[in-house]
Amino acid sequence: MFDPNTTPIFRKMKATPLFNDAIISLNISLGLMFLLVIVGAELVNVSAKRHSQLADNSIRGWDAETATAGPPDDKHFLVVVLALAIGMFAVSIYENHVGVILQFIGSEEKDVTRATTGGSDFYVYRLAITGIAPMMAAWSLVRWRVSKTRILAIASTLIVAATLIGKLETLQKANAPLFFIQILIALYLIKSNKITLRLALAVALAVVILLGPAVIFAVNGYEQDGVIGFLFYRIFEIPNEILVEHFAAIPALIPHTAGANIRPLAWLTGQPFVPTYDTVAFLWRGAPGSTSTAMFIGDAWDAFSYVGVAAVSLIAGALCRGIDIVFLRQGRTALTAAVLSASFMGVYSLLISSLQTAILSGGLLLCPAFAVIVVSISRRISKPQKQEARVVT
Repeated sequence: MFDPNTTPIFRKMKATPLFNDAIISLNISLGLMFLLVIVGAELVNVSAKRHSQLADNSIRGWDAETATAGPPDDKHFLVVVLALAIGMFAVSIYENHVGVILQFIGSEEKDVTRATTGGSDFYVYRLAITGIAPMMAAWSLVRWRVSKTRILAIASTLIVAATLIGKLETLQKANAPLFFIQILIALYLIKSNKITLRLALAVALAVVILLGPAVIFAVNGYEQDGVIGFLFYRIFEIPNEILVEHFAAIPALIPHTAGANIRPLAWLTGQPFVPTYDTVAFLWRGAPGSTSTAMFIGDAWDAFSYVGVAAVSLIAGALCRGIDIVFLRQGRTALTAAVLSASFMGVYSLLISSLQTAILSGGLLLCPAFAVIVVSISRRISKPQKQEARVVT
């Protein structure tokens, strides 16, 4: 994976006196991660045994069950989808997102344009576009596939279009293709939950078809390894390389931060926020503005060594299993398919960023929480109406 003859940063890291110790620490941390993610999931199974069994039964009987729209009420769902789509279109018009996209297409310095103009200035919009809006788009499409109503088809088109404009406006290569992959996952889940060789080949082909054009259009110098070679390097090798950068830097060259690199902990402990994705990148690259964002155990290692790795691994395992249990009990519904596809993207976010980033921006917790809020509010509104109908009857 790391060839000293072709990777300058690796040669620089290997020259440090404690590099071998860093590799040992990394291997131990990866072992801890795998073990404690499983332990975290099992702790949830033990503490919610009956609900866990219901979720497992739902998985086993998924294909035999009839697909339904599930909660919430159709009218309430349409209100949420249309309100979200209209709000996103309003921001896109206000910030001229289409103009930003066209400017990027015509730019010869795409990296500079991406860094200076990509992304909205509104935090709530950015939060929606990374997690909530893609889930609502997938949810709308799956509900439409089940119910086939015309108004839902219109609402689905609007929310998909609003989300796609927002994804493209970030000017990031993978955002729009990953959005379509999330939709495909949700649409497949409402049909079946079986993983077959045919499905694996179809997924691999879909990744190449969706991400390939993004590489050709937005990446300079991909020709050396070809599109597939670049995708393999970007998806599988880059996350590992960045993780090595963090373990080689900390604590050999930079001390553990005791939480200063994790914004909520820095705020709670009264420390200035010092992101290690900046300091580690500057250490190895020497270029201000460059970042090295590692998978979720990277930030935890930077802060608290093995204790941090163990803690975030337990939390990640418990969180993922908890989401499974809460939503799989609903059965084969559009709600379940949409939330599970959003959680899949949240898990992907765990592999390329910190736990707190995956929870919010990645949608790992934000999306399921938003779905629960929508369903809960719908049920509260519907309950008095049903009671009134009984009284009239």
